[in-house]
Amino acid sequence: MNLADSRLRYRRRRVFTLGRAAVAAVLGGPLALAAPPAVIGGDDATTGNESVVEADAASAPRIPGVLLVDDEHHPTARIAWTRGDGTRTELTIRLPYTNPDIRTPVGENIEVFAAVGGTRLDTGQGHPGGAVVRVGLYKARDDRPFFADAAPGTRIELSLTGVRFDQPADARSETLLQHLKYRVADVEACGLGEEAADHYATRSETETLGGRLEDGTNARLGALAGRERAEADASQTDVPVEKGSWASVESLEDGGFRVTLSIPYEALRHPLDPWKSDAPGTFFEPSHFHIEFEAIPEGADPDAGRRRPPRRGPAAE
Repeated sequence: MNLADSRLRYRRRRVFTLGRAAVAAVLGGPLALAAPPAVIGGDDATTGNESVVEADAASAPRIPGVLLVDDEHHPTARIAWTRGDGTRTELTIRLPYTNPDIRTPVGENIEVFAAVGGTRLDTGQGHPGGAVVRVGLYKARDDRPFFADAAPGTRIELSLTGVRFDQPADARSETLLQHLKYRVADVEACGLGEEAADHYATRSETETLGGRLEDGTNARLGALAGRERAEADASQTDVPVEKGSWASVESLEDGGFRVTLSIPYEALRHPLDPWKSDAPGTFFEPSHFHIEFEAIPEGADPDAGRRRPPRRGPAAE
């Protein structure tokens, strides 16, 4: 079974969200309509008009051993890059937890969402008591650049601040994962198969999502640890620390968490694209990408209930 097949299979069994509000809704707690997301800053930023059904979080009991997102607190997403004239663009917006189909225009050519769940959950590789959180971007129009007037060599930064859970939690940096989704027409135009439309980058050099990721084929394993490698080699090289891709998840003093992705613009180019130019506007970009991480209840065994890699041969799904 390939990654696309497994994602479809698990998506059929997914719950829309695994936050406290969802538990309250299932248990018959009171429901209310959330206010539209508020744009805090950014050029040409707009306010989304989608309403999200939320429940009274106080009515949702804690489930022992299971971590839930506290969706009573809306996190803040931030997107930033440098333009060709050297000016800095930063778009910031407070978001409710929705799903990738309910996105908020934030300005330029970008739509953003925050959601519970992700690739790790879709492939059945999550911790049985954990929660996966992601923040992602989509192009509003595929025929326009993702990041308007991006300067050559600019870094793309994406973060989500203020992720909270219903109990003390440990965020696991080794679970950081980026998914990039390309248009099938673009990958086929380069002589690649439809399966090449999905590509992944991980923080861990050994993360394969149960054998579904293969370094150099559909993934760049360990690619998001660039900052740590550069800092470790700082005494032996003059390569700037910020040159590579990196991702991090950190705990905040107020009890929340922040997940951050920082990549050079050229990291958006498909690794198998035969056209090797890295300059903005010279290669096909993804139409979507997101960064995700998993958190587990504080003190929980991180290896409990982990799925084993699928068996090889006809018996494997």
